[in-house]
Amino acid sequence: MEDALAGLPGASDEAGDGPLVPALLEAVLLAEGTVASARDATRAWYADLVGPLLVPADATERVQEQLGPGDVGLRVVLVARPGPGDPAGLRGMREARNRLLDDDRVELTGVHIPLPAGQLPADAVADLLAELDLTVPAWVEVTPSAGWEQALETLAADGAEHLALRLGMPPAAALLRRAVDLDLSLRVSGAGGGAASTVDLLAALCAVRAALNGADVPEIAAVLAERRVERLASALRRMSDADAAVVRAFLEGVVVPDAEQAARDLAALGLVDPAD
Repeated sequence: MEDALAGLPGASDEAGDGPLVPALLEAVLLAEGTVASARDATRAWYADLVGPLLVPADATERVQEQLGPGDVGLRVVLVARPGPGDPAGLRGMREARNRLLDDDRVELTGVHIPLPAGQLPADAVADLLAELDLTVPAWVEVTPSAGWEQALETLAADGAEHLALRLGMPPAAALLRRAVDLDLSLRVSGAGGGAASTVDLLAALCAVRAALNGADVPEIAAVLAERRVERLASALRRMSDADAAVVRAFLEGVVVPDAEQAARDLAALGLVDPAD
């Protein structure tokens, strides 16, 4: 039998059984969808697992058209769409925000913004933070280019905004390690060129747990790369409510392709109980 993952408490080749402590997965699933799917989620067994609806900034009008007079306070996160002359998508973001200001059917809870290319990351973060005027938390996706360390330090020093981290890139483990060191909370905005899989979700939770336990970058990278669900599940099942609270203080959410399917995946693995 191979050794369990170094740096990850509780990792084993025996997955164990039973659901995870509820706090570990509360509102962790972030996904795009329709107003109908968001309504369905609030009434489904997996309601506690689903966070705000992700809405591309250029789709705001379409989402409003799906709302009815009985809808109140649909929680949404706007996702920036960069374009020519709008490298961070801020102009489109402001236009979308303005559309929502007097619409009590919607509650804007945050925004996702990519770091514009073409500048040193630290300079780009500083310029972006100077322009932000959205009055809701922003998750800034830092590009994995030279100078990202200073970008994270600038983001952490600001204190009001957060990191968006994309898995599947070589620096991901180093960014996660540094974010934890800087007390910088984060969301996983995807993996590779798309949303994160259910295994990516489990690996991200475990990687934050490992970082909090003092794991170094190669150990965190091994956790993020782990595809054997039993090793990840065994570590997650051994986490207490207190452990879960600390992990989720750093990892606020994970963007998945479909919240309902991710919930069903977790149920199929025995990590949540649909009957609860």
